[in-house]
Amino acid sequence: MYNTIQQGFILELFTMFNKNKLNNRLKSKALAMVVVSIYTLLISACGFQLRNDASNTSVANKTLTYKPVIVNSTADEASTALKQPVIQQLNMLGIKTATETATTNNKYAHIEINEVGFRKYQLIGVLTEIRVVISAKVTYTYLKNGKVNRHVQPLQVEKSYQFNKASVSAEDQQGEQIRDWLTEALARRIADQYFTLVN
Repeated sequence: MYNTIQQGFILELFTMFNKNKLNNRLKSKALAMVVVSIYTLLISACGFQLRNDASNTSVANKTLTYKPVIVNSTADEASTALKQPVIQQLNMLGIKTATETATTNNKYAHIEINEVGFRKYQLIGVLTEIRVVISAKVTYTYLKNGKVNRHVQPLQVEKSYQFNKASVSAEDQQGEQIRDWLTEALARRIADQYFTLVN
């Protein structure tokens, strides 16, 4: 509809030029409008593409391949609870995981999770301020540029919340939710750190 109106307008202007109905000043203004209209038609007709758009698409479509990773943890409860979320976070980043039984040292990378622990700090009052910290010592063994690398990284995540001891429920339900949140957050940090190291 818009293009049809523009084309009709351009034809009318050319007709007016031919009949010499416009003086020179109006002709120059009309000519400028004709040029702008033609450029608008050309741009909308060709479906122009932004610069670097094609290259960005090809980079986005390029899939990176990573060696499968074996995630190991000590047998304590906190480490075991952290292992599965780490595997899930790695999978979300496109990194496959493998089991220990299938291992050949050069074929797989390793993430060792040790010394996982929760610490709790309280500022006691009617409204108690509680800070919970989860920490772990993580060892990454991975292949990069044909060379085996080993990187040891202590990681920790913390979160604070308030607990009202004067409330009807004396149970700290929020504390349990915070522990789950911290476990997920630390798993994300471990996976992100590995992703950064191998890229």
